[in-house]
Amino acid sequence: MELQFPESDIPSLEKEYWEYFENKFPRQAERERRLINMRDEVSEQRHLTIDKLEEVALWVISSDVLRRHSVRIKDNCENAVREITGCALQSEDERVRYSVMTRSPQAGGLHGVGPVIATAILHLFHKDLYPFLTPQATKAVGKQKKESFKFWQKYVTYCRTLANSNNQQMPTFEQMRTLDRALWWYSEKDDKK
Repeated sequence: MELQFPESDIPSLEKEYWEYFENKFPRQAERERRLINMRDEVSEQRHLTIDKLEEVALWVISSDVLRRHSVRIKDNCENAVREITGCALQSEDERVRYSVMTRSPQAGGLHGVGPVIATAILHLFHKDLYPFLTPQATKAVGKQKKESFKFWQKYVTYCRTLANSNNQQMPTFEQMRTLDRALWWYSEKDDKK
């Protein structure tokens, strides 16, 4: 993996991300703030509710598929959402965190939750720092998104290192979120050229 822009551009790309969302999609910007503000509450509860899961999905998924996707989230029962997200947020095993959230409903997973939403949940609510695995973010590090645990591990390690490159201590959630916004915006901006 290799960053497709100078690392020094991360702060300015994040600023452009916010300007874009504040001007074009203020409801999405507000939804992101609400989710970030839920971090402590979810950490204390150690699981998501179906309403919080739907809020994550609404933040992640583009508006053209929003309504259909929202219905799929509502196909889950509250207990399954609490159990599966609880397992992902509480497990000490890295593979379990990822795989329990990315299983198909036929294999005991949640309706409407694939790798993108699963990694958004880990990114937003897990005590350890995780990047948010989107096609835009992986494009910004020179890779095509792959939906495998092996790729996920490499991507997590790369992003943690990159988020921490200028610090001597563990990166913070804010540093990881800044990196994620910059990666997403770089690719989105590049696609608009």
